[in-house]
Amino acid sequence: MHARKERLDVAAGEDTSHILSGLTNQLPDRDPEETAEWAESLDALIREQGTERAQYIMRSLLQRAGAQSVGVPMVTTTDYVNTIPKRPPISSAG
Repeated sequence: MHARKERLDVAAGEDTSHILSGLTNQLPDRDPEETAEWAESLDALIREQGTERAQYIMRSLLQRAGAQSVGVPMVTTTDYVNTIPKRPPISSAG
């Protein structure tokens, strides 16, 4: 893993805004073999320890990435449901 650290370093002046605005489906994969290894590890974690453990690990990694100033897309969903009912539209006739 340490031998690949240089691949994680961003060259000075390199534009990373495309990473901050979304997922990786539009980005070139500089090391598909390493990406496959990470995906296999995640699959094994889910299979062997379940989704709850995988969620914990992912959240820990996101927190660590933030602490290391690695920009990652914001998560736009939460576990919470809005319990405040919608108000009906206000009628202008009246």
